[in-house]
Order: sequence, then C-alpha cells, then structure tokens
Amino acid sequence: MSTTGTVQFRRFDVVGARELRDTVALIHRGAYAAGDASSDAFASESAFMRRFDAYTTQSGFDLVIAYQDSEPIGQTWDGH
Repeated sequence: MSTTGTVQFRRFDVVGARELRDTVALIHRGAYAAGDASSDAFASESAFMRRFDAYTTQSGFDLVIAYQDSEPIGQTWDGH
C-alpha cells in the first residue's frame, strides 16, 4: 500500500453495498493477508462474507469504503 496520495471516503447504501460485494471481499483478504485467518473460523473470508450478506438484508445499512488513488484500502459499515 502506498503512503502517498489522496484518500477519499465513499458512502454506499444497501443497494450500492451489494454491488460492491467483490470489493468488500478484496479488502477483507488484504486485511488478513499478513495473518492466518484460516485458523480462525470467525475471521475466514466465507464467514465474513456471510455476515456481510446478512447485514445487507437490513434497511438502514451503510457502507463506507476508503480509496487511495482509486484503490480500495479500508471499509466500515453499520447495520443499525
């Protein structure tokens, strides 16, 4: 990851979040690349994406993705 460049935050509703499912998975994989998520069932990509899919069935879901130089570098969401 580069330490220079502009960081932009983009917010997505539930429909937009579902359209970005592959990006959400990519960010998750990047976050766990240095560690071993395979030994932690909760942190595995399949478990993480099941939780994401469950959250995106709720109205009021918001996803924020941080982009640096057009590359996704982080995410957070709220499914109140």
